Amino acid sequence: MESLLGVVDSSTSQAIRETELRLAKDLKDICNKHGKEIYPEKSGEILHKLGLIYRDKTPDKISLIQSATLFNAAIARQPGNMEFKNSLAELCSHVLQLAKAADTKRNLVKVADGVADRLREVRAVADIGLKYLNNITYSEEDAKLKEMESDKIQTVKKLQDAITKHYTETMAHIAANCELIMGKSPCRYAISGMGSLARKEITPYSDFEHVILIEDDVKGKDDYEDILEYFRWFSLIFHVIVINLKETIVPSVTIPSLNDASMPGGDWFFDTFTTRGVSFDGLMPHACKFPLGRSKKTENKPWTTELIQPISEMVNYLDDQVDLKNGYHLGDILTRTCFVSGDQELYDTFANMVRLTLNGNKLDIQPKLMRQLSEDLDNFDAFSNVDCLHFARHCNIKRVIYRSTSLFLLALGRLHAVNECSCFDIIDQLGKKSVIDSDTAHSLSYAIAVACQVRLKVYMYKGRQDDCIGQGDMYNLNDDNSVTSQLVDIVGNRSIVDYFVTAFSLQQTIRDQKRLQVAKKFKITSKPHDKFMMLYLLNLYDQILDEWVRYSEDFDFLAPTEENLWIRYDVARAYRAKGRHGEALQHFQWLDHQTIKNHSLQGSVSINAAWCLFHMNRFEETVDYIHKTKIKVTEINALECVKCDFLSMLTRIEGLCKYELNDYEAALQAYESELQYLENQDVNFIEIRKAGCLKNIAECHLKLKDFHRALEKANEAHQLCKQNDAPATWVCDCFNLLGRCHFRLGDYEKALKNFHDEEEIRIQFVDGEKRVNDKDIKIAKRNIQACHNRLGPDCLIYN
Repeated sequence: MESLLGVVDSSTSQAIRETELRLAKDLKDICNKHGKEIYPEKSGEILHKLGLIYRDKTPDKISLIQSATLFNAAIARQPGNMEFKNSLAELCSHVLQLAKAADTKRNLVKVADGVADRLREVRAVADIGLKYLNNITYSEEDAKLKEMESDKIQTVKKLQDAITKHYTETMAHIAANCELIMGKSPCRYAISGMGSLARKEITPYSDFEHVILIEDDVKGKDDYEDILEYFRWFSLIFHVIVINLKETIVPSVTIPSLNDASMPGGDWFFDTFTTRGVSFDGLMPHACKFPLGRSKKTENKPWTTELIQPISEMVNYLDDQVDLKNGYHLGDILTRTCFVSGDQELYDTFANMVRLTLNGNKLDIQPKLMRQLSEDLDNFDAFSNVDCLHFARHCNIKRVIYRSTSLFLLALGRLHAVNECSCFDIIDQLGKKSVIDSDTAHSLSYAIAVACQVRLKVYMYKGRQDDCIGQGDMYNLNDDNSVTSQLVDIVGNRSIVDYFVTAFSLQQTIRDQKRLQVAKKFKITSKPHDKFMMLYLLNLYDQILDEWVRYSEDFDFLAPTEENLWIRYDVARAYRAKGRHGEALQHFQWLDHQTIKNHSLQGSVSINAAWCLFHMNRFEETVDYIHKTKIKVTEINALECVKCDFLSMLTRIEGLCKYELNDYEAALQAYESELQYLENQDVNFIEIRKAGCLKNIAECHLKLKDFHRALEKANEAHQLCKQNDAPATWVCDCFNLLGRCHFRLGDYEKALKNFHDEEEIRIQFVDGEKRVNDKDIKIAKRNIQACHNRLGPDCLIYN
């Protein structure tokens, strides 16, 4: 093979590094600020050259994996480029030569083509199966609901079983090819699947997490290292075949010049052209759940981990200290595995050893599980997740939907010595052990079915492993939320609400049972408010009002119990969200006259009541109400940061009222007070709130004809919006504000540029037919024309 830089030795290593850095810079130059390629054909040329560099780092196995990934990425960008294809073919042949394979003539690209045919069958099974899953909506009768939910549970279980079976057979097919290529294995071995494959929750686009188990008898033999080397090359060939499916994204193999997370700004390349699908676990230090394992040392973890081990050595990873040393939850992952290929008896021996170890160390494992549960409750909190969805532009369904239930069910299974891997099977076993009752079992099973359906439908619709739904930019925060509307489209509004109610109730029950490890019974129950809360956070306002009608007929809803106070609050917010401010105000005023012990609720009621008065144009009344409310806020027994948050919001509304009353000096004073409150806070979206405050301050300065000061504050607002990923409509407002400031100062060229920037963004978010009548676009065009009039007919800069 011809080397890109000649024979690689110590004297040329610096030249290789410099060449790689130069190529990486060339690639960065043709990407946008988010690392997305602008000219894929050009980037394909660069990725190919990088692939040649990594090919020449032979015989390092990780470099060969990286080279194969880069060549396949280059082909994905230029499918007809024969030079790229020849480079990949040469690399595959080179790998077989280095492995001293029995069959060095085997074409690994053609083997991958056969695997791709099998994967198409797996995906067809998933596609057909999803068509039998109906969405459950609020229009369904309650009497039929449980039957429909039970049908969905059984359909999802059958579908996941079918996908798991086909996926496992596909991986076994690759393993069989690897053994034919390498020659007969030197000892008994078994490939053991982990993660979602073991849990029977795999998708047709999921990673293949696995280890290679070998028999204990080989350890200590003279040829032990040769045996390990056989399986290392076996694994590498397996890896190259999978990479040749062209579904392994470049960032997953951590090319240092493109994706080095250990360096500030080093992890910059974002591979959008390679379809992310079936691949191995990534080479990032926290990943590496495949036989070659973690081969690179890091500063914090200065050791390597190989997952080709005799079965007794692999069981050692269950030890708490060994697991912590390796630092990526191997012990937990290895507790749930499945057989994929090789010697079934050897795998069964390993699985039995794991089971005996777990049962024997039950008391030792419980503290570790409780620590992990506590960490997961913080990281995957159901309320926080759905609260963020209320204004979210995008959502990671794996994190928000899937893990907010599955992680906790797996932990419950471990705590109650359930050996099954699937969440559905764990629920069944917990029922048989009388740990949970039938209603809890049904609710949990349905939640898992919904989570699986969401994940499957999103992956199948996108044709790739992509956990995000939503849109990159939200134009207007007042528009319907794209994330929640997409979730409703995927599984129906009834299902998505019930899912979050169950997830929230599950987590709350775990939090409440302080001694969970010794609890003999586990029952989740949801309160009526849980549903109202989830409906509001998912923007399902009509359903809230329907539920309120039913609820208020059946219960003494006037009784000011804590439950009823919260329900009434969500009902009032729903009326306000629908623009029915009069009806909303009635509920908020009722709440305002109750004794509310919860300071968060008390402050929120006051703020919402003030907003209702403002939107009803009762400005003077709003100001009086705010003055009285501020006195009450300062007297409540709450943290200063909580008081500051309430006072800042009330002061903002006061400023808006003063502005509408044409008292611009008073409005300016209010906004400046709001900014001081915000400076003393450290809460979500604080920088965005500061940007909004600065915009309002600039507007007041404009009205007061202090144009230089207005321009200064408008610039500050614009910078905060850019730095904090503000909604596009806010950015447009900043451009409009900057344009008006420059116009008033007589700098018409700068004004013109800002008005053009505003128009350019606005038209991106308005459909072609609606652009003609869009109010904001019309204003931008009039402002542009005003600038042209001042600059004269010869101004062609922005024509």
